[in-house]
Amino acid sequence: KSAMADGAGAVADFRCELAIDAYSKILSHAVKYPMRPVSGIIIGTEGKDGATTLEDAIPLFHSYPMGPMLELAMMQVEEYSKKKEKKIVGCYWANELLDDHSIHKTAKRIGAQIAKYFPKACILLVDNKRIGKDKKTPVVAAFLGSDGSSSVPLAGPPEKDLDSLHKEPLKSKIVDFDDHLDDLSADWLHQSA
Repeated sequence: KSAMADGAGAVADFRCELAIDAYSKILSHAVKYPMRPVSGIIIGTEGKDGATTLEDAIPLFHSYPMGPMLELAMMQVEEYSKKKEKKIVGCYWANELLDDHSIHKTAKRIGAQIAKYFPKACILLVDNKRIGKDKKTPVVAAFLGSDGSSSVPLAGPPEKDLDSLHKEPLKSKIVDFDDHLDDLSADWLHQSA
């Protein structure tokens, strides 16, 4: 079943705003590992207007995460976000198959866990088929973090930012937590977009 085409409906009083830095990292992570499931955490803030601002993405895995490794990564992300005076506001997932538009059960579990602490958490699902083809709108869709069942309105980065993002090749040097476990000198938390 396709989550992207699911008619579950958008939640009216719930919306997310995606910053270009977070979007760039999500795309870079998906492009670096096109044949693997990729996932990460999104940090940001809740605005005065109630919108969740997705400011930064922290790449975690290019494999299906194991419980202990996910827990260890989440503890470090939590500390990092506190230092940045941000909250963990969601997660992202890109499936390993181009035609798979479903939200993986792991992404749903991560989203549900985040929603326990941040009720307006969201899950971003990358549409791998649109990467590199759709340069005017984000190639991600947002869903409720609590269960991934309903779509959430997503305001993407301004079109001028999307244009500038696509003028240069996406960064393949993005480092995720999996990479860090292979090479402890690889800094997966402090990366520019």
